[in-house]
Amino acid sequence: MRIELTDTDIQLVQDALKRTFPEFDGLEAPGLGQYVRGCSLPRFAAARWKFVQVLNVTNVHWVCATNCFTDEPNDVYLFDSLPGAISPETILQVGETSPTTGHHCVMLLT
Repeated sequence: MRIELTDTDIQLVQDALKRTFPEFDGLEAPGLGQYVRGCSLPRFAAARWKFVQVLNVTNVHWVCATNCFTDEPNDVYLFDSLPGAISPETILQVGETSPTTGHHCVMLLT
């Protein structure tokens, strides 16, 4: 039997991580990143420093975005276990999370 993760499951883990690593930005509720074309935009707070954020791409597809592995604040690593191209919605979610320093966000796929 397959059990799928929910936004509540993800948030419980992110809350525990936030308590353990308060120096990191991100780890916000995945629902803040929801993007529905023509209806809503992501509402993540822009990171001020290093961040980690789990994003819900579709109902059962989760990815993790972070800039913890680089000295460039706008270089973002995107960890996705599914093969394929990145959706425009995911790019929008990651761009909303990245630090806003007047530079573009560069995604480094893993």
